Amino acid sequence: MRLGDLLIRAQRVTEADVAAALARSAEHGGRLGDNLVATGAIDQATLDSYLHRIPAEPADIAATGIEENELLNLLMKLIYTSRLESVRQFIDAIKLPYHVVSELVRMAVDRQLLHTLGTRNSDYMIDMCYAFTEEGRR
Repeated sequence: MRLGDLLIRAQRVTEADVAAALARSAEHGGRLGDNLVATGAIDQATLDSYLHRIPAEPADIAATGIEENELLNLLMKLIYTSRLESVRQFIDAIKLPYHVVSELVRMAVDRQLLHTLGTRNSDYMIDMCYAFTEEGRR
């Protein structure tokens, strides 16, 4: 959830406050939070408390706090039940950053659960497509 949405949900600012801060940001630059403070919609202490609530993106599989086999199993289930093919779709489904998902995909390929189909109409690795092997289906 984005900062503006968090602050609106907590009734610290209004949608009009966020719109005014975004307009100021377009004109003067800067981040949304700084512009909310500059427009007087929120004070710095309140902004800081909400910024500390936003979780950091995990740097690797270990940083997720979930065992790698559990994450791999979850990814395989998502791929199977949602009929996913590309890394981009995997990222959207499992809600983890590219570098974590690409490591999980590499593990699945190494364990012969997935095989590479290649990219389709793209030169980006995020659009690489995969399919289950027989072992992966089982």
